[in-house]
This record gives sequence, structure tokens and C-alpha cells, in this order.
Amino acid sequence: RTSGCFTLAAMTAAVAALVVLASLLRTACLDPGIMPRGDPLPALEVFSILKTNRAKPYSHHFCDICNIACGSDMKAKHCKRCNNCLVGFDHHCEWVGNCVAKRNYPAYLLLLGSITYG
Repeated sequence: RTSGCFTLAAMTAAVAALVVLASLLRTACLDPGIMPRGDPLPALEVFSILKTNRAKPYSHHFCDICNIACGSDMKAKHCKRCNNCLVGFDHHCEWVGNCVAKRNYPAYLLLLGSITYG
């Protein structure tokens, strides 16, 4: 016979493992908030935008790789690893193989919490 305490501990561990696995898959597979790329701009237009941005460095950011203007209120940033601009970019996580940004940030926090306390 197994004791009730052992059964409860095994069930708790199984639920914690499922939460870790589900949040890991969600963080890794969910689109983190990739911004659609713009059409390529002529070099002279890119130069003009970059020159204007230097005068007002905090008003707008232009990504010359993705050809999009990102307002500072979006907190968008280009990830060199994924080669995409992301809204609410936090970091690129090697453990999940994906960027952590606005859309998958809650799943990432659940993953961290479930690993820490599970």
C-alpha cells in the first residue's frame, strides 16, 4: 500500500511537470510579436530617415533591416538572432530557442515560476 502523502506528492509533481512542459511549448512555439517587414526602400530615403532620427533620437526608431519605423511607445527592437523586429522585445532565450516579447511573455513568466516553485 502507498501512503496518501506519497500519492499527493506524486500527483503534485506530475501537475508541476505538465505546467512546465505546457509553458515551455507555448513560449517556444507562440509568435512572440514579430512585426511585418516593410517593402525595401531606396537608399536615399533610408539615409534621410536615419538623418532625421539622429536629430530626435527618442521619437522614432527606423530598422533598416526590416524597413519599418518603430515608435518608442511600442518598445520594438530588432533581434539579431531571429533577424526580426518584435513588439515588446525582452530578450532572445537560448533555452526555449525563441525571442521573449509581448505575445509570449506571460507564458515565459509562467515557465520561470513553475520551474522555480514546482
